[in-house]
Amino acid sequence: MNYRFVIYFISISIILSSSIIFAETTGQINLTSLGGNASAITGVYGYTVDFCNANTSQCFDYKCFVDFDGTSSGSYSGWCNQSAITNCYHNGIAHATGIYYCRTNTTYHLCTSGSWGSQTSCSSGSCTVDSTSTSNPCSVASSSSSSSSGGASSTATTTTLLNTASIKISQNIDDFSIEQEKSIDKSFTVTNDGKFKLSDITPILSGIDSSWYSLSPSKTSSLNSNSSSTFNINFNISSFAEIKEYTVTIDVTTNDTNAKTSASFKMKVLPSQETIEKEIIPRYNLLVLASDDFENVISTLDKAGKNTTELSKILSAIKSRLEEVNASLESKDYFTATNLMDSVQDLMEEFRNELGKSNESSQSNIFFLIGIFAIVLVSSSILYLFWPYRSLKAKKIKTLPSIKTPIDFDLKYGYKKANIFQKISSKLRRKKV
Repeated sequence: MNYRFVIYFISISIILSSSIIFAETTGQINLTSLGGNASAITGVYGYTVDFCNANTSQCFDYKCFVDFDGTSSGSYSGWCNQSAITNCYHNGIAHATGIYYCRTNTTYHLCTSGSWGSQTSCSSGSCTVDSTSTSNPCSVASSSSSSSSGGASSTATTTTLLNTASIKISQNIDDFSIEQEKSIDKSFTVTNDGKFKLSDITPILSGIDSSWYSLSPSKTSSLNSNSSSTFNINFNISSFAEIKEYTVTIDVTTNDTNAKTSASFKMKVLPSQETIEKEIIPRYNLLVLASDDFENVISTLDKAGKNTTELSKILSAIKSRLEEVNASLESKDYFTATNLMDSVQDLMEEFRNELGKSNESSQSNIFFLIGIFAIVLVSSSILYLFWPYRSLKAKKIKTLPSIKTPIDFDLKYGYKKANIFQKISSKLRRKKV
């Protein structure tokens, strides 16, 4: 047996494996000691860090060294390196702490423990662009001159300029109105008014259903300082959208948590013609009917010797508000009419609550009175559903001669799947026969 070959093989194996045995086991794993021809196997992992942005975790357990001009590569503003390093970086070149870097012929930055200081300007002195020095480049030695009037001296003065990341909505969307089932295009502009280049500029809308609009583009990948980007919005309002004024807020975020902004505008949703004919006009008719029935209830209570002072006040407010609704309908201001009818229903609920209080003072008769009120309301509702639109002054609106009130319309919620009034009507007809 060739023992010499075995000894050579064992020796070479020990030498090769020793480089792995003495490799780093924490932090960065050093594979360069293997001659540069090595690959990771199961159980071994690593990562590479290079560029980064301030206030992010892109460097993992390293530190992000931000360039004073806010640009390192692409959309990044700095470089990753070990936290113990005290150098500052500009365009990939390291500068020791204590170094002054001339940005222009009148401004400079000072490197202090790995961070560039704020941009500083001077009123006099020498500062060559992109030059460095270990002393203040704007410093001017004091000088004096002798004359009969005395001496004079000059010194440099500095002004600190903030160097921060910032963004704003420079052009917002104006308030506007839009009908149900209609669409409209709007736009707003975002401007980077800070010193750093920003990335991932993303606007988000709130205050309305997300299905009512589409945003283009959904975000901007990067935006240089003093640059702007315009976003377009197509609003397409649903036929089921509630008739009201919405407050829409635009929130804009970026890769820098300090660079964010928001702005708001009003969007008023108006009713479509179908909503006017099938919901608003019938709803008004039913409210007028209910107010008439409330008046009958008060009359019945008066005959029974009950105190109806509070009920009469509420009914007077209902009648007055219905007159405002009628005026809005005649002027085709259906948005205002809808809001006014909401307040009428609130007053009617107040009327019902006040009517219920009468139960406490007259337990024996109130149920009979409420029973009469219910019969009057249901029976008159069945008849009234077939009446055309009328105002409190018994005037028909000429512009809406063809409007028919659906028999399956509910006072508060609009259409119902079950034809409630029709069922009640058929029962009454069967009893009559």
